[in-house]
Amino acid sequence: MKKLLCTALAAVLSVFYCQAALAQNDITEIIDASSGLIYSADKIVGISEGITDIVIPSEINGTKITAIADEAFLDNKSLVTVSVQEGILEIGNLAFGGCENLQSVILPQSVNKIGMGAFNNCSSLITVNIPDGVTEIPQSCFFGC
Repeated sequence: MKKLLCTALAAVLSVFYCQAALAQNDITEIIDASSGLIYSADKIVGISEGITDIVIPSEINGTKITAIADEAFLDNKSLVTVSVQEGILEIGNLAFGGCENLQSVILPQSVNKIGMGAFNNCSSLITVNIPDGVTEIPQSCFFGC
């Protein structure tokens, strides 16, 4: 019984500690269990290993997502298709750089900035739609494709 009470108390304290840490911004990255996406503040910063097809939402667990961070998927060998939902505004520098198996990327009209080398060395890349709002594509964006 004593062990059960200690375990229950530890669980309750850990919940309060996690909530306090989130409130103080001590925890910077969160993994969404259903998608495998890793996010911090308003940016996607990575993904769990082995996922081949992803949909990047504009909201995860009540958190508004507006960007894919610099190097978020850098050198990911698993990704094949990426579909980004409306509401994402920016694709960071080298966001998908070195994703050698990436074949297709669907970007929404809300994207207005694509960073340097965003798709650098994506040697299998076949299709990327560029939204009308993107007015500048960095020179190295598709180098090695």
